[in-house]
Amino acid sequence: MNERIETPTGTPAPSPRTPGEPYTQLRDERGEPMTRGAMEPAGKHGGHSREPLTRTERLLVTMFVTMFATMLAAGALGFTTLSGQMLELQNQMLDFQKQIGELSERMARVETRLTSVETRLTSVETQIQTRLGPAPDTRNPAGL
Repeated sequence: MNERIETPTGTPAPSPRTPGEPYTQLRDERGEPMTRGAMEPAGKHGGHSREPLTRTERLLVTMFVTMFATMLAAGALGFTTLSGQMLELQNQMLDFQKQIGELSERMARVETRLTSVETRLTSVETQIQTRLGPAPDTRNPAGL
């Protein structure tokens, strides 16, 4: 950006005499006026500065890129966290369904055992009534 110009004797470049006068030399060694275009390869930038963005513009671009990258990273982190939580919820639901299935199987076994007990009690009642007759304190089912 700013080129340092030294005189062949090693003395520093003269300071401007008037406030509007530039610090750099106005003419090159051949006596031709120094222009920005003369310092760059011919036609490379078409009269624009070597740097397309100023320092402030670069800072703003850097800030926006950083903000975008941060938001993208936060979104990815949020998505990963949310999908992990959903997977955990799905696993809990599967465990709950498994527990309900186990409870249903246990209830079916209890029902089978109760049916077996009922059958045995009916058999015992039938044998008692067959051998001893009806109990004297039992009422007649017909209501007599």
